[in-house]
Amino acid sequence: MNSLDITIIIASLVVVVVAGLVASRDQDKSAKGYFLASGKMPWWLIGAGFVATSVSSEQIVGTVGATYTHGMGIANWEWFAPNKFLMILIFVPIYLRNRVTTIPDLLARRYGPRCADIYSWVMLVAYVFIFMPPVLYGGSLAFSELTGWDFYAVLWTTIILVALYTVHGGLKAVMWTDAIQCVMLIGGGVLLFFSSATGKSRADGPRWSTPRPNGFTFTIRPTTRCAVPGILRRPRWVFFSSIRRAAR
Repeated sequence: MNSLDITIIIASLVVVVVAGLVASRDQDKSAKGYFLASGKMPWWLIGAGFVATSVSSEQIVGTVGATYTHGMGIANWEWFAPNKFLMILIFVPIYLRNRVTTIPDLLARRYGPRCADIYSWVMLVAYVFIFMPPVLYGGSLAFSELTGWDFYAVLWTTIILVALYTVHGGLKAVMWTDAIQCVMLIGGGVLLFFSSATGKSRADGPRWSTPRPNGFTFTIRPTTRCAVPGILRRPRWVFFSSIRRAAR
């Protein structure tokens, strides 16, 4: 990495943290303002927050790395994502009409407060000890390997910076920082995909041309401009081929 790369990384971190702190200044000083952003977030900000929340180092480092090693069967579940739109169209209007804001809220109304408390405690323990450690570890490891910085310094700096605006600003700060990171994730992902597919990255040749002995792979020949049209035209072939390969 050169000085420009380091500058971009540091600048992106500063932009995210500053945006979170600025967004937290005008939040309503109440429980509803802290946990629900007073219910005043625009739809596009909510959508960007959903995208950024669902994509983390768990996908960028873990899923992508495992798919590169073992084949497309690892990422097979991603092909079911469009089915969620049907659930959103059916259930979200019901939740909005009944002012259901969280899963514990729904469980408390349907099954009683004890069920909601059990779910809350289970998810709290799961996030602290199961879900968050791999995300922090994977992101810090990738960041450390790219920059050459100490792993533990990157890890604790990440924790402190995220906690700085999250604890101070609540959901409103998280939503605005997620929206900024959503633009970075999508923009960077698109650039990385096409630079890798066309062989115009700094690496010698397209990365995906290297076959994997134990996995289903896309082989991109040097004369191939981009594999996207073929993937879009034959998604069922990709789906069933990856299932068959993963089952072997």
